[in-house]
Amino acid sequence: MLYLKEASGLSGRLELERQGRDPLLVEQDSAQRAKGEIRRQIRANRGRYLWTFTYKEANYGYEQLVKDVAAFRKRLRKALGNVWLLLVPEPHPGGHGYHLHGAAAVRLPHGTIKKCWGKGHVWVGDHQRKRKNWNPRHLSRYLAKYATKMVGGAELYGCRPRPKHRNRYFVTQGYEPEKVSLTFRSVDIAHAWLMSQYGCWDDRRRLELGPEVPVEGWWYSWGDECLASPPGG
Repeated sequence: MLYLKEASGLSGRLELERQGRDPLLVEQDSAQRAKGEIRRQIRANRGRYLWTFTYKEANYGYEQLVKDVAAFRKRLRKALGNVWLLLVPEPHPGGHGYHLHGAAAVRLPHGTIKKCWGKGHVWVGDHQRKRKNWNPRHLSRYLAKYATKMVGGAELYGCRPRPKHRNRYFVTQGYEPEKVSLTFRSVDIAHAWLMSQYGCWDDRRRLELGPEVPVEGWWYSWGDECLASPPGG
């Protein structure tokens, strides 16, 4: 996202605006932000492998899921070190409780992962090998959609809702995408600079921020080949 106008005091005004908004709308905004963060994490770290973790005995509580994920990540660090892995919970549509979808950049040993999970079945798939047009962008879109489920505090497929302030996803620390802020004198100069650095974008949209927000916003998207090497790459 590229902001091209002075935004002094913007965050404070937006926070005051959120305080008077419908809590459901605020939660929907939070879910959309998490969705974007998931996509950036997967693309920046070249997520390729899709993992699925299930429970042998159905778990319908989010708090228990959080504890199980924490224990799993602790065992995983001990077994393999600080490898990048992103996990997104989903209530099973068939009513079997929570399960987890995951993304990894490298092929992790299935036996080790299953032992570290220790709660049920574990599957892994390399969709890039099966479908040549599969890339991190596809995987990021697939997993990010789960961040917007269960908005509103209602049960879904028998699963108790995510408690307020609990994470919508879990990811290994130390692999955050680098954020770069630049200032340009005009929108045209900014567009020209982006073209010179990354070539022509494959998608560009102007953000509708509303008359009360003194910022001109643009959203750009490029293919995965334009990304820098992931951490450790």
